[in-house]
Amino acid sequence: MNAVTIEPATGLLCLSRALASELLPFEHAAIIHPSDTRTAAIFRGSWFNPDRRCWEDNTFAAHGGNVEEAVARGTPRFVTMNAFRTRSACFKSDWRENPWKETQNLAALQAVWTELDFHDKPAWKHLSPAEMIFHVIERIRSRGWPLPTYILCSGSGLHVVWLHTRVSPRKAMGIWKALQQALNDAFIDMGRDKAAMSATTNLRLAGTKNEGRPVSILWPVHVDEIVRHDFDELCRAILPYTVDEARAYKAKLREQKTARQARIAAPTGTPRLTGTTFYATLLADLDKVMTDRFPGVVDDGHRNEMLFIHARVWAWLMEPDELIARIKAEAPRFGFTQREALTHMRSVINRAKSACNVGRGQADPRYKIGPQRIRVDLGITAREAKRLDLRMLIPPSLRRARAAERAEKSRRARGAASRAEQQSVRLEHGREAIRLREVEGLTRIQIAERLGGVSPSYVDKAVKEAKAVALIRPKRARKTKEELNEDSLEAEILDQKRERRIADREAEAIAAAAMAGSHDSSRYMSNDAGALVAAESPAYHGDIHGVAPPSSEEHERLVSGLAGRPFSVSAPRQHANEEARRRHAWWTDHLRQLTRSLAEGRSASAR
Repeated sequence: MNAVTIEPATGLLCLSRALASELLPFEHAAIIHPSDTRTAAIFRGSWFNPDRRCWEDNTFAAHGGNVEEAVARGTPRFVTMNAFRTRSACFKSDWRENPWKETQNLAALQAVWTELDFHDKPAWKHLSPAEMIFHVIERIRSRGWPLPTYILCSGSGLHVVWLHTRVSPRKAMGIWKALQQALNDAFIDMGRDKAAMSATTNLRLAGTKNEGRPVSILWPVHVDEIVRHDFDELCRAILPYTVDEARAYKAKLREQKTARQARIAAPTGTPRLTGTTFYATLLADLDKVMTDRFPGVVDDGHRNEMLFIHARVWAWLMEPDELIARIKAEAPRFGFTQREALTHMRSVINRAKSACNVGRGQADPRYKIGPQRIRVDLGITAREAKRLDLRMLIPPSLRRARAAERAEKSRRARGAASRAEQQSVRLEHGREAIRLREVEGLTRIQIAERLGGVSPSYVDKAVKEAKAVALIRPKRARKTKEELNEDSLEAEILDQKRERRIADREAEAIAAAAMAGSHDSSRYMSNDAGALVAAESPAYHGDIHGVAPPSSEEHERLVSGLAGRPFSVSAPRQHANEEARRRHAWWTDHLRQLTRSLAEGRSASAR
């Protein structure tokens, strides 16, 4: 491993054998940001505001040569590990007082690190920071990695830092992120802080305090033992691939992307989708909906909504002057005059004009509008979307169905088999795999090779499906009466079931008649098993003693049918409700008394 010893900053030459644990904040900052650099180091601290009588955060920046003066003036507690350009966060403000601490403003990458909050882990929380250092160093050595530049105690945790030669973020940001990820993944069980992995992270300065606990460098012991590693050598030692291999892989991806774009742009390929095609398709769907719903002029209840939706889409497809002309031309269609339409759409026009002055990196002020919001506002259903052949204003269910249909067509075009065919083939493979395992005793890998080089997971899935199909029992065909005659017991059981069904139907008829109530129609008895039949006579009111005597014909018919035989009414089925059972009991008592009265009348007349 090539290692470059750090040149001590101003004031540190005489302290080359000084203890690292005694470094002051500006000395620690000078190690991270050397004095010969023209990039900015960003600091963060706090200061007491006498006007508000409270402590406030204070962020400022300084060149490498001005670190000592800036630290003495601002008393910071944190410093960025990477360097930034001398740009301010606000226009026309001083970058020293208002620095721009964003990823796009990075000037150089010069360190990787991991922040360990081991006090939150049960396996390590009983150790002190000094004791924890030995476990960290042992893990680094076991992986064959270079030792860190320094390990700092942040008060309760550890900052393990590897300083390296400066590289450009534009060229090496991807490799730097991979290196940072690899380092932090090695200390997950020790409580690595995932939130402190960003390139813009700031860490604590040595010589400060964290809630009363001192912050200091615990390893190495002396200042002259602090080294800065070569970035390429550090990547080769830690990453599973070299920098050259990563660059070759990126070049290959770029070639594939170029070929894919050329294939898409070819006449036979799919047309390239852009923002213009998006809003043009959305506008076509809107026109279909409006033409279908409002063949003439849009009615008063929907004209404001329809014009506002159309104007927001037009704003993304044309310049402000064209937008104004389009609104004027379409105003009569929406039931407005030109002046009214321009007044109502003033906000859309103003935003379209403001969009012409938007610079790079600034947000577009035009209204953001999506198809799903329009679909919900207009209440477009799946049936309407199918009927009008809409492409974007469709519900999610229809969108998924169309996506599945397109995928199916694409698979068919590539020669892929249907799902049913694949399942059939897989079922045969599963049965064959079961036979090979039980008869020949082959393993999964051997079975996969025997079946034509399929994967072992495919064998597992095929066997699972074959077992599931084997457990399915075919339905037995129902026997006819002639077939059951051969077995008298089964025939008898069948007859008993049929008789029970007939009895249940009779009970259901009685329960239904009882539920109709005495206020619906009067009742009379028939010759068949005491069933209740609705009659056309007026409704009966009152109890049994107030009933009118039957006519002579009814008397003869009822007496001839009922006298001399016991009367019974099948009980209602168990599932009948309580009201049905109550009515059934009342009618049973009613009919028994009527039968008894008729029988006594016939006996008296005979005597």
